[in-house]
Amino acid sequence: MHFEQGSMTYRTPGIKEITPNSWLEVSPELAAERGVTTGRYVQVDLAAWQGAGAGAVSERVKGKQLYMTLNSVEEP
Repeated sequence: MHFEQGSMTYRTPGIKEITPNSWLEVSPELAAERGVTTGRYVQVDLAAWQGAGAGAVSERVKGKQLYMTLNSVEEP
């Protein structure tokens, strides 16, 4: 994750190479329901927020939940 769209973290050597883009982690349950597979581009639209990124089906997220980085370098 890059704080403030990378304005500070991009100044740290190596950070941009490790996490160059935003991503989403999607629970296996939600992925199966929505047809999400690892590597697929996913768009998230909520009443107060929108975001997008490459999806990754992950056991680290449980139930019908997802995790997304707080800030997006591509879409601040």
